[in-house]
Amino acid sequence: MDVPGQALLRALFGGLRRRPFGSAVSIVMLALGLGASTAIFSMLVPVLGSPSGIPGAERLVTLNRRCEMHDEGMTASFDQGLRPEEVRRLQEAPGAPLQVAESRRHRLVARTDSGAPGVYRGAFVSASYFPVMGVHPVLGRGLEAREDRPCEPTVVISHGLAQSLWGSGRQALGKSLHTHGRSCTVVGVMPRGFRGHDLTKAADLWLPLGAEAELVKAREYAEWGSTPPTLARLKPGVTPAQAEAYVRALATDPPTAPVQPGPVTLQALGGDRAEALESRLPAPWLMLGVAASLLVLACANVANLQLADQESRRGAFAVRLALGAPRWRLVGEVLMEHLGLSLVAGALGLALALPMVRGLESIQTVRVFDTPIPTGLSPLAVAFALGLVLLTALMVGLLPALRASRIPPEQSLKEGAARMSGRDRLKGTLVMAQVALSLTLVTAGALVGRSLQKARSQDFGYRPVGVAGVRVAFPDTWPKAWRAHAVKTLRDRVAGLPGVQAATWAKDFPLENEGQHLSFLPGMARPVRTQAVGPAYAATLGIDLKEGREFQILENTQGLAMFNEALARQVWEGQEAAGRPLGRYSVIGVMADHAQTESEGRHKPILYVPMAAGAEAEGCCILFRTQGDPEVAFPVLRELTRSIHPDLALVRMTTLRAQMDRLFHPLRVAAWLLGICGTASLVLAAMGIQSLLAFRVARQGRELGLRMALGADTRAIVTHVILHGLGGVVLGLGLGTLTSLAAGRLLQSRVEGLQAMDVPSLASAMGILVLAAVVATLLPALCAARVNPAVALRSE
Repeated sequence: MDVPGQALLRALFGGLRRRPFGSAVSIVMLALGLGASTAIFSMLVPVLGSPSGIPGAERLVTLNRRCEMHDEGMTASFDQGLRPEEVRRLQEAPGAPLQVAESRRHRLVARTDSGAPGVYRGAFVSASYFPVMGVHPVLGRGLEAREDRPCEPTVVISHGLAQSLWGSGRQALGKSLHTHGRSCTVVGVMPRGFRGHDLTKAADLWLPLGAEAELVKAREYAEWGSTPPTLARLKPGVTPAQAEAYVRALATDPPTAPVQPGPVTLQALGGDRAEALESRLPAPWLMLGVAASLLVLACANVANLQLADQESRRGAFAVRLALGAPRWRLVGEVLMEHLGLSLVAGALGLALALPMVRGLESIQTVRVFDTPIPTGLSPLAVAFALGLVLLTALMVGLLPALRASRIPPEQSLKEGAARMSGRDRLKGTLVMAQVALSLTLVTAGALVGRSLQKARSQDFGYRPVGVAGVRVAFPDTWPKAWRAHAVKTLRDRVAGLPGVQAATWAKDFPLENEGQHLSFLPGMARPVRTQAVGPAYAATLGIDLKEGREFQILENTQGLAMFNEALARQVWEGQEAAGRPLGRYSVIGVMADHAQTESEGRHKPILYVPMAAGAEAEGCCILFRTQGDPEVAFPVLRELTRSIHPDLALVRMTTLRAQMDRLFHPLRVAAWLLGICGTASLVLAAMGIQSLLAFRVARQGRELGLRMALGADTRAIVTHVILHGLGGVVLGLGLGTLTSLAAGRLLQSRVEGLQAMDVPSLASAMGILVLAAVVATLLPALCAARVNPAVALRSE
């Protein structure tokens, strides 16, 4: 290696060789802060960076109009994009200031020739969709204008789907993807990172508009009815106001009674970025702030250690300054040492960031059709970590470097071991700040933990142990008889599995708010939430049956209904409901109150109606109760589903306990992150206290030796050092109490389900921190007690 290279390595890593233990402690502290910050940032990169892989996304807009319908004294409002003829008029208009495209989302059941079916987010789009997005396939072609009319189905797929199904995009081209009973040829693969224009509902499949009528259930797009907004891209130099005025002039139509269409409005696309961030991580900026606080705490601790190290080198620095060494050279050398320290810490931080990301991914919210959180570190996240390394080196090294360059040589050479009290006060201030920040993080973690424990202890009205379910999805083209046969067959086979005590079907999974249906009952002013369930629903989920009986498989359930207790009380207060008629229903039983959705309480009125097997076009849930662990049956369920029909897709399998836990997902993520950060901050604060006291003991050797020579015993010395060390801790606790109260209010406003600050959380955090501080002071105190008075006085 050349001489300049050796000099550079010496400048960067010489400090690690000179003081290996202190450097190792500093590296670990910085790595914790760097790793946590990088892990959080890497989860936000897909939205913060290039949200959908769309170039020039700031010029993408949506065109929409608000319409009102007045009929028989009632008014209804709905949104509508441009009508097909208006879209054609814009596309054909010469010199139009914007390009327009149509896109209609749909959930599609798809499989390869030999693979299992899956449910994917897809869209039927016009041929102009990809040009409007400014993105073109990296392999194959996009959609053609002729495919906007009825055509043979083709499909363009995402890069990720091509990788997961065929291993590469080149392997995917020309292959068949069976979608809703038809074979679609893959004609194009999109670039990596492009998942459509909707940040919250990433797509994997894009099919031509001309194939929509053949592949999905026939839809009636009435002339006046709710339709998706029209997508558009502004041409360069065109302002939104100019484009809106142009479209309004071109799309103006006379009102058509009873509908009154409003003017076309133009809105920027990407307004859902905040929702997309929240879907990946609850309160993302708050979580990133917590991780950044941990990094600041680590920097303060390392800066304290570096200041102590500079104290031991004051004599050497003073000699060099006295011999004419320029001050900028001293500053550069110290900064280079801290840069080397930060580089090693950054490498270790990246190694820690990956398991942190995977830990967060493992507790992500469990919802149907959710896009998985990426479990790797993107290049942008690595660049962010490198930027943090440089910033950390500057934060940690600048103050010690400047202090080293400002040493008055004559004062340093004269004073020997005596030190100015200002430097000691600076270190004490840093420790006080560390204690305050650590108390804030530990208190926040305790607060979240108590809130999560209380939330999990709620009684939702179920007996969840041993209960699980699967959601199946059918192709839209399946007739009702096929769906009914598939549901009944799967339910019967699940009920026949060893250990299964009961099985049923239902439209929705318990505590799942996929859709809400309402019914009007005679004598009630407001509609009642209606849930479609199968036979033995209460027995399967462990819901107590208060009156009557449940629906049975071998009976005509037409006109039958069940109530929950809240609805029965509301209709027939103090009377039995079973056996009574109400309108077109005959009530056969009453279930105990239980929570039906994540947004409604346990005691909301609910009407239960029998669900015919396969009545839902898109799919339903099969629920079952077992004596043991229900997850043991999951592999068998996959095989059962596939054996019934190759196009019957199994969307999701989960237990009822996991379904309940997902309600507390924001609290779980916050508890996971704050738990790590709080523990790390506690360790960092203890290390800061210990290092400061160790330095003080070393510098106060003469004073301690004099005390012992004058008769002070070991207990007095230990007590003196401990009390001296706890002085800054007490001040830090006072400051930390104020910041903890502020942090509690901020957390309550940002994290759903979090309770306000309570005294037990703060008191427990303070007790833990005081205990850690006492433990941290013991080692320096015991070292002080072993000081030899004669040696200490002679050395001074």
